[in-house]
Amino acid sequence: MAQTLCRGHIFLNTSLTESFCLSILEAASCGLLVVSTNVGGIPEVLPPGMAYFAKPNAKSLTEELLQAMKNFDKAACTEMHQIVKNLYSWRNVAERTELVYNFSMEQKGLNTFETLNSNFSWGPIVGLYAILYQTLEFILLTVLQFISPEQ
Repeated sequence: MAQTLCRGHIFLNTSLTESFCLSILEAASCGLLVVSTNVGGIPEVLPPGMAYFAKPNAKSLTEELLQAMKNFDKAACTEMHQIVKNLYSWRNVAERTELVYNFSMEQKGLNTFETLNSNFSWGPIVGLYAILYQTLEFILLTVLQFISPEQ
């Protein structure tokens, strides 16, 4: 894959939904300028200056692609590879994951009433379904706890 990517100059990603786009990371690591839609978590994958982000429509993608075509010869391929290598080393990823877990554990959880109340924001149909589901789950867990106590 790297041999194929290294033959290019620009990587175009036209995803409409994406949480983490590994392919743009690989492309940037091979020194390609990235042109991508700015959906989901894509803008968080690469630091500013390593990618051109477009709205998910043809006009915006074309404009960003034209900008990348004007600037692809200015891209510092070796530097881009080093940036990606440093950002996504296993140690770095582990440290960032640990920060997210620690932050999550410090957050105050919602009590049962607050959780049920927040379901109303999902709309009348989905919210009602979620409330019914949570109520049934609570009853089932209570019955199971009575039948087979945790201790």
